[in-house]
Order: sequence, then structure tokens, then C-alpha cells
Amino acid sequence: MTEASITALALEESLLKEWSDFHAHVEQFAASAATREEAERVANYSRNDVFVDSVVDALSLYLAGRNEFDAKFGSYLDLLLIQRAHDEDIAVLQKLAAKFAKDDNIVGLIGLLHRLRLYGGDARLAPLIDFCSSALVRFDEPVDNLVWAKSVGIEPASESWSFSVRLGTAPPHYWLARRDELKPTDVSVELLVANAREWRIQVARLDRLYSAQWRSSGITVATENLRYKSLTAWPAAGGQRLFPVFAMQLADYLQVTWTRTAWINAQGVAINKPQLLEWLHSCVDEFRP
Repeated sequence: MTEASITALALEESLLKEWSDFHAHVEQFAASAATREEAERVANYSRNDVFVDSVVDALSLYLAGRNEFDAKFGSYLDLLLIQRAHDEDIAVLQKLAAKFAKDDNIVGLIGLLHRLRLYGGDARLAPLIDFCSSALVRFDEPVDNLVWAKSVGIEPASESWSFSVRLGTAPPHYWLARRDELKPTDVSVELLVANAREWRIQVARLDRLYSAQWRSSGITVATENLRYKSLTAWPAAGGQRLFPVFAMQLADYLQVTWTRTAWINAQGVAINKPQLLEWLHSCVDEFRP
């Protein structure tokens, strides 16, 4: 939160202290809330109506182009509105989702949808969840890898570059150095992006009960198990931009749970890890190495 952001709110002294405390509290967190348990760390603030009313004002100023917040801090502001979910909160969240969609802010849209789903049992949030889900559909297609990379904090430093991120049902280092300790039922999924055009997503179970690959040309599956033979039963992946959403859909389909640590392998790029984590935060808390 910048000094200009605070000044623009024209807060009373008592609220200024509340905002300062809230900001200090959020700064202790490495990233946006990824689980319901993490979201509840700020739930006490959402029960302070005067404070949340000022959050409504702050986000309204942001929507009007008169205020700004960094992505992580802003995510905790919209989380307070999700937790309280009064009519005015829903109205601001709807405008926020529309702005993300209009600006092609996929990271913001994925994050907002994820936080809404953390409280998906609240019927008041259902129309917003549907809106965000529908808005993301149009982004599920390949784009130039350079455009995608810069949008998530990856800056290629040479003509020949590559980036991959792997999730698994066991910690990342097991797949590289302790494979003998993996179980036959362990699964990993990896997004690989290289240079200007190449991308693929691949998933495999250690015992090779199934493996699958997604490219721009479609999906291929290798399995003898009848449950996994139908290509249409697998989640669709039209591009690299919605990988965090796809990874969670894939986990549901395979009935597995990814550990919340990802393994990154990159060559010829500089990585803004906080920005990359914002993109991945619905399924990742930290990176290795």
C-alpha cells in the first residue's frame, strides 16, 4: 500500500491506525490466501463493519483509477468483502471481476475466483463465481509464450529460453533425488514452455497406470485402464495461461491432492517469484529450488 493510497482514502485517525495494523498483518504473509485456513487469518477484520466499509471505499477508488494497491495486499482487501458479503460488497466485487476481465488481467481473475470458491458455500457468491468462471473460458487458448511469460513474472533474457513448473502428490525433491521413496500411486503434472511457441502439459502416475499430454493440437493419453481411456473425460487445456485452474481440475479428476510446493526449472530467464506465485497461488505456496 503506497503513501498515495493511504492519502487518497482521507481516513479518520482511528481508521488510519486500523489500516496500518491490517497492512502490517498482511505483510507477514508470503502471498495471497490460498486455503480457507489462511483466509481465516484476517476474518476478524471482516467483522468490523466500519473498517470493511472503508475497504469498500478504497476499492471503489481503485476501480475509478484514483487508488492503487499491490496484487497481494489488494487480494486481502477483496477477501474481506467476500467474507462479509453484504450487498455493497458483492457490487464492488462484481465491478472488480469485470475490470479484471476487461483488462485481460488473468492473474487477478484467477485469484479472485479462487478466493470466492474458498467461501463457495455462501449462495450470495454463486453469481460471481459463475461470472469469473465464464470470463476465464475465453482465455483458455494458446498465446505467444513471450506475452504469457511477462504476464506471470518471467522475463526471457535470451532467444533460447525455457521454463517448467511441476506439481506432485509427493514433495518435488522426491521426484528428482528420492524416487525410490515414491509410491506407485504418486502422480506429477508439469507445464513446460520453451521459446516463442512450444508448450505442453504432461501428467503421469509413477506406475504408468496412465499418462497424458496436452499441446495446442489436443490431448493424447496412454493407458489400459478403461476409466481413463475416454479423452473427453479428462479436463481440457487450451493453453498455458490457465494452468493453475487446470491443475486443480486435474487433481479433482484424478482424485489426488498436490503438495503445495512446486519445482521450477528455468533457463535463460529472470523470474519475479512474488508475481509468479500470485499466478500459481491457488495451488502453490512456495517454489523449489
